Amino acid sequence: PTLKAAGVGLQSSPALSLASTRVARGTGTPLRDAAEGRRQGCKCSSTPQHAVERAVAGAFGHIGRFVGHNPVSVLVTSVVIAAALSLGLMHVKFEGRSHKLYIPQHDFMAEDSRFIDGAFGVSPE
Repeated sequence: PTLKAAGVGLQSSPALSLASTRVARGTGTPLRDAAEGRRQGCKCSSTPQHAVERAVAGAFGHIGRFVGHNPVSVLVTSVVIAAALSLGLMHVKFEGRSHKLYIPQHDFMAEDSRFIDGAFGVSPE
């Protein structure tokens, strides 16, 4: 078959006729067809992986819609939860004495350090 484009006769090829058929049917590229599940004989909707994917996508869709409809309440709730969980940091005691951190406490060096502290009242820092 011959196609006329801008008054010039073109011979059609099988690839061109396949592309024109896809355009006529309203489908795009083979990759887009596969993404939209339009492959011939596709039974991908019955696999467990596809069911899990749909469930996860649906759950995140619901979360996204909720956040989109209630942005202020989600923001306030997030800040309150973060502040409540951070309250425990006020009670954390940090050890800055290197001899306590890096020397085993049941070592002879630690025992000598405790003896010196008791005898002279000086703590090595």
